[in-house]
Amino acid sequence: MTPTKGILRLITVPAALPAGLIVVALISGCGPERRGADFTYVAREGDTISKVSARYFGEKDLPERIAEHNGLAVNAPLPAGTRLRIPYRTVKDAKADPELIRKLNEARTLAARGDYGAASVALEEVTGKVPDDPAAVYDLGLVSILSGDSAAAVGHLERAVVLAPGDTDVLQALATARANAGDRDGAVEALEEALAADPECERAIFSLGVIYAEADDYENARHYLFEYLLRDNTSAAAERARRLLKEITGEELFGPEDTEPAETNENE
Repeated sequence: MTPTKGILRLITVPAALPAGLIVVALISGCGPERRGADFTYVAREGDTISKVSARYFGEKDLPERIAEHNGLAVNAPLPAGTRLRIPYRTVKDAKADPELIRKLNEARTLAARGDYGAASVALEEVTGKVPDDPAAVYDLGLVSILSGDSAAAVGHLERAVVLAPGDTDVLQALATARANAGDRDGAVEALEEALAADPECERAIFSLGVIYAEADDYENARHYLFEYLLRDNTSAAAERARRLLKEITGEELFGPEDTEPAETNENE
């Protein structure tokens, strides 16, 4: 199962939710380099592929699969800061316990139906037995966002970041939870960490533009919204980016028919 895609795959955003960052967190995919079935792990001092596998994923044959996925030998040096693409299909999900996996899927189905209370109960049962499972912890964070419990969401998602370091979906969701809790600086920090893991993460770029626009920091807002439109100028998010840029600059800078943005003086 996919650790950070379960509830995302099933949920339709309720009409009653605010139209801010919560919607951004539920958009799947993170740019052309994000393959949809991977997340990025940033190596730490003393890491090896085998150690990373044992610490986070616990599958005997996973070191070879991670090495092959990254074009490396299993015993290749792994300097601190090295980025490894980890295929989601190999990541443990509720430690492969059939009953816990059933409970996790049940929780995702309940969340998709809008029954966040029951989904939380099911997920808490899973995390009570496997507190280090990134899928369950992340899903519990998402359900907390959707149920409006921002404080709980922040706690769960900060834990998920530890369990799935460098995962841009987790970091985006954490940014959403922090923004909803009124921690704008914390949201920016999470989004910047997502961009450090994946500089082409379109959702993080767009979200930073929205956050800065809402904070009346128009210089940074213009920068990120402009960068977003260089990557996507046809989606609903692109339309919102154009509206925000027009509010900031008074001009239509980048229409959907354009392949390059109109020139503008960023020092104005």
